[in-house]
Amino acid sequence: MLNKKILLSILIIGLVGILAGSSTWARFSDSEENSGNSITAGTLNLTLVDNPLLITNAAPGDSGTNFKALKNEGTLSGKLSIYLSTVTNTEGTSPEFQVGGHGDIGMTAMMKLWIDKNKNGVFDVGSDVALKYDGTITASPTYYLIQQYSGSHWDNVIPSMASNDEYYFMIEWIIPNDASNDIQGDSVNFNTSYTLDQ
Repeated sequence: MLNKKILLSILIIGLVGILAGSSTWARFSDSEENSGNSITAGTLNLTLVDNPLLITNAAPGDSGTNFKALKNEGTLSGKLSIYLSTVTNTEGTSPEFQVGGHGDIGMTAMMKLWIDKNKNGVFDVGSDVALKYDGTITASPTYYLIQQYSGSHWDNVIPSMASNDEYYFMIEWIIPNDASNDIQGDSVNFNTSYTLDQ
């Protein structure tokens, strides 16, 4: 019985010695460190150089062009959407030409809207984008009554507007030669807004 205890004690002492000795043995080792890791969010920053469309004393046969410069000054690409507010017609103040109690110029004057990607003022088939009053795009810009554009929106009309891309939103307008006296003194108003989303 005593021999088993002595034998067990010798085994334990030997095992402790082996474990203690193994911890002092040298082994190869190599460590690397990767520093400077970070995540920074990009930006979407749509800027607008607004040239308000302000026409006064317009008459039948008059026409013109206006543009708004849109630029992505952020670091990320985005999807460009364009919205046109409700069109408001206002009756002129001269009782001689007041007809029906509402303005008529929005149902007479016309405009066509398009995006000029290369900013040359000329619609280039295949690159520029023509906007139809119903929120779709067409092969080339077409004149529609201003009233038809009321509340129109073109979602993701430019699917990828890259950082530093700049386009012109073009508005061409015309008052037909055969416009009636009903539009005298009338006015039409609307707003356009632009959104860049990821």
